[in-house]
Amino acid sequence: MAYFQRTGESAFRPTGYVSGAWDPDEQHIAPALGLLAHAVERDRDLRRSDGLVIARLPYDILGTIPLDVVETAVTVIRPGRTIELVEATLGYNGHAAVRLRTWLMQSADTTHLEGTSLPRIPQLPDLPAWNPSTEVRRAQTEPGRASFWVRTPLPLIQDEEVSQVDRHNVAGPHLRSTEPAISARKPA
Repeated sequence: MAYFQRTGESAFRPTGYVSGAWDPDEQHIAPALGLLAHAVERDRDLRRSDGLVIARLPYDILGTIPLDVVETAVTVIRPGRTIELVEATLGYNGHAAVRLRTWLMQSADTTHLEGTSLPRIPQLPDLPAWNPSTEVRRAQTEPGRASFWVRTPLPLIQDEEVSQVDRHNVAGPHLRSTEPAISARKPA
């Protein structure tokens, strides 16, 4: 089972795992965010092979999304050789529900910037389970400071490989105040 099943080139049917906590007939936003990131990366891979990476993921949530087929669209706003701006939308019945405008850019070695005075995150087995819909492990070290491991056993789209960026966005609502340490180049 996955969060979505592809029903067309840019159309996806949500499964029961996408049902929202506030209204079971509406989608939880997290899988939709992952789906938009996946649409951007898939569009990039169909257009170019130079490996530009997503620099940031600012989303505009324009409304609720019914638990029904959604469509994605990606448009290049500002093309470029080493950096480009793209916009992706997710909608239903002609209504945009979520918009993502993101920069794709050339990656570079940043090892000289690595490092922090904070302690390392504890390993996954050392953290207790926290949420049954995703595997979330959390340890609070003091008020306002905690360590997280978050992953989901479910694929984003049935029978399709997605990146860690896409998978991270599925878990995103659990991470609003955290900084992920993921590689945009390694498949999930």
